[in-house]
Amino acid sequence: MIGLLLILFISLYLLFGYFLYGYIRGWGPGKRKSLIITLVIMLGVPFGDVIPGKLYLYYMCHNDGGIKINETVHTTGYLALDDYSYGCGQGCIQKLREWKKLGRPMFIEAFVDNPKEYNFVDKPGYYRFELVERTPDKCALYDYLRKKYPIRFTNSKFPDGYCLSSITIETPISEYTVESWNRDYHVSDLLGVTADHAFIRKRSSGEIVASATQYTHLGGWLRRSIANAVAVGHPDQCPANMIYALGPELIRLTFN
Repeated sequence: MIGLLLILFISLYLLFGYFLYGYIRGWGPGKRKSLIITLVIMLGVPFGDVIPGKLYLYYMCHNDGGIKINETVHTTGYLALDDYSYGCGQGCIQKLREWKKLGRPMFIEAFVDNPKEYNFVDKPGYYRFELVERTPDKCALYDYLRKKYPIRFTNSKFPDGYCLSSITIETPISEYTVESWNRDYHVSDLLGVTADHAFIRKRSSGEIVASATQYTHLGGWLRRSIANAVAVGHPDQCPANMIYALGPELIRLTFN
């Protein structure tokens, strides 16, 4: 249905271009000039803001994008301020695995307000998640959930001899907070440029220890207007390939 509507829209737009050409031709500029003027209008209306948008994207990217490390700190864990309202999901597990591979096991603390059993929590509150050496007691919950929800743990294999431990805590002990994917959709509404931010802060002062910023161009006004209805390519991002850098990579570079 959407495809038929798109074809109909293009057909009507081309028909409009035909009559526009005839109208311009009536001004008397001649066939070639009339055709050029028509093409400029026909292409400029739907795509005229694409190039300015991309130029603004790269301007913002090269002036403010990328990872900025203000201070390298020593810690064994941090308090996550987003993406953990359900407990330790794929992102949490991925980060714990990456730190283990680096030989620096860490814990992640988070406040869970909407607990999901398969994310290692059963009630709202503060939790601490970490990889621990396998023992029957420590791994009982992990083994139970892996059998009960096998599909959710397909890509969550831990190093041999380890499992994920989840314990309730009264208050976090982390000295630092990590805030990932703090989206800002107001960089330029006119040109369709947005930004994603990640921050590492000192809990005591709120001082930013490190930050990462990625800018995204969502396309021209036409693409943005139909993006929710039709898949029209992928948005242009700068710096590129920073999907994971905004979270795990920033943490890895900041925490020593």
